[in-house]
Amino acid sequence: MLIPVSRNIFRWRSNDPELGIDQYGTMLLKGDSIVIIDPPMVPGLVEAIKTLGKPECVIMTSPAHSRGSNILARRLGIELYIPEITENDEKEREIKSLHLDWAKRYNEHTKLPIGIKAHHMRPMTENGDIVVDEMELEFENFLILGDSAWGVNGKINYFPANIMPDEGRTKETANRKALEALIKKTAAKSLISGHGEVIHGLS
Repeated sequence: MLIPVSRNIFRWRSNDPELGIDQYGTMLLKGDSIVIIDPPMVPGLVEAIKTLGKPECVIMTSPAHSRGSNILARRLGIELYIPEITENDEKEREIKSLHLDWAKRYNEHTKLPIGIKAHHMRPMTENGDIVVDEMELEFENFLILGDSAWGVNGKINYFPANIMPDEGRTKETANRKALEALIKKTAAKSLISGHGEVIHGLS
């Protein structure tokens, strides 16, 4: 079930029946502490986590990545973090409808477990269209992404390329520039996404 990425990072996969695409959860280990990112719920996950160490918390990169976050955090008896990235009524209603209103909110200044750092990603086109609005999580030399990019055949696919209409590729361009700036800022060597392949060897 668990796919190793490095000696202390694992992923696992599940298919989203609504979207028809793979979705990945990420597990980070430091010492005997475990943090789980954007977890899809699959059989045996709770037992696997408990076997590997002490679960500290579940972190969502985006309110849209609820997946199995709520039920997993409750079953493990640990905290759930959701990003403090928006304050509109519609998003708050969505959070409440997903029963996530008990979760802790976090932002770029929140001290997260095992040394994880959060970076707010909100690229915008010249027309003012927001491409993505999520947190990217930095752990060691890795960036764990929500939906902003993922690997396809060894190359980076920047949202919304090949997913949604993007006339003139303005959204993709804005997203790529913002992510490239974040990679440079963090000196990340690899990208781990909620979808698709891991990309190693970033320049």
